[in-house]
Amino acid sequence: MSSPPHAVRRARDRTAGEPGGELDHHTAPEAHAAPPGLVLHPSRQLVLGLGGLTSCDSTGITFLTITRNHASAPRASRTVGR
Repeated sequence: MSSPPHAVRRARDRTAGEPGGELDHHTAPEAHAAPPGLVLHPSRQLVLGLGGLTSCDSTGITFLTITRNHASAPRASRTVGR
């Protein structure tokens, strides 16, 4: 089990989150603690780079869904990439 690093980068028009390692029932609680840095505004895009994930179980999928909903709340657009 490896804890996912939570790189958050900000640019003028987007915020990028890059979880890495395993995103599962062991690491998701830590991942849930990271999103406060993801402050979104309607004109910003949330980009999730998933290329660093080595595995993702149903709890990890739930985390990604919650993150998506977090981005949807202020009507920011979102992109999930590899």
